[in-house]
Amino acid sequence: MERIWWEQITNANRFIDLIVSGILEGKSSVLCLHKLTPWRNTMRELVENRVLKDSNARSFELIGSPESSIGEFMLNKYCKEEKRLEYRPSKSYAQFLAESDDIVLNSRIVWVQNISSKKLGEWVDFVSEYHLSMKSDMSPAVFILEADEDLVGKITKKGVRTIVYTKEMNYFDTYAFCILAASGVSGQDYLKNYWAELLSSVCAIDIELSAKCMGHAQKFLENPYEVLCDIAESETRSDGEPFSFSLDKDYVAKKIWKTQIKIIFPVIEDYREEFVNKYREQIMTLLPIKNSQGEDLNEPEEIEIGTLYHIASKCKLVVDSNTHNELYRLKTARNTLAHLELLNLEIVKDVLGKAKFIQDGWY
Repeated sequence: MERIWWEQITNANRFIDLIVSGILEGKSSVLCLHKLTPWRNTMRELVENRVLKDSNARSFELIGSPESSIGEFMLNKYCKEEKRLEYRPSKSYAQFLAESDDIVLNSRIVWVQNISSKKLGEWVDFVSEYHLSMKSDMSPAVFILEADEDLVGKITKKGVRTIVYTKEMNYFDTYAFCILAASGVSGQDYLKNYWAELLSSVCAIDIELSAKCMGHAQKFLENPYEVLCDIAESETRSDGEPFSFSLDKDYVAKKIWKTQIKIIFPVIEDYREEFVNKYREQIMTLLPIKNSQGEDLNEPEEIEIGTLYHIASKCKLVVDSNTHNELYRLKTARNTLAHLELLNLEIVKDVLGKAKFIQDGWY
């Protein structure tokens, strides 16, 4: 699933490209990551692979942010003891390291994770001063700083650019991921669009949650809320953290209803249009027809599914028993949704099955 997101979803892939291009240009960046940024280890791995493919002059190093002085930490980590003894307080640590051409830091891409809010400003100051102090004929280290997206406003220093995860993504990326992932799951093809829409609606931007829900395919279609409860209780994210999200049953129900409105209503309308075309001659002889509000309908195209069922039930419109039953089921499904109620999975399958017949010209 992680490969689908980072390699096949356009904007997610572009996000990685932005990081890679900056590194290859020798520019340091702050990655402003949303708390739900998925599969971070895979993201880092793909960045590293692409950089090394185009340039093997540097090596990656993943480090955690210290609680102590960042400059002192970097001096101790990347300088041998004899080099450390050369340092004098008349220069900042960043200046000293930038002016040193005999340390391993120059050949590193330093990826810093777990930067706290109180340390981000210090890291940005250090990296900015490091780049500004670097001589033009020297090759600097490149820093990638992982920061919480909420802290983006603190990043104002020259020499450090920002790449904001949510500015590169949108709803369509989430939906595209769900479509691609759903296409690889066995089952009725005509359900996959509904499934993808349901996933993207219920899980929103939480891509890892969507992926977990896909592992409960049939059960999720039947009862999304129950699957979410199971995941919250027993599953973890790729970083080992538990899934933490609001388990509001009414909220989930509203998302299901909106999905059904979006997917089911157009199918019922397509069926109605095909039905009117097929029985146009009979319908024309019955015009004008009163609708449920007592209004006269003078064109076949104006007649809703409920009215069609009504005149068929009164034997004014002659249809076979199967067609009459179809009208009843579709009319009932439409009324259920119109009254803000949910359709069960069997009714969803029944309605979407009609969409397949219409699409394939079987009606």
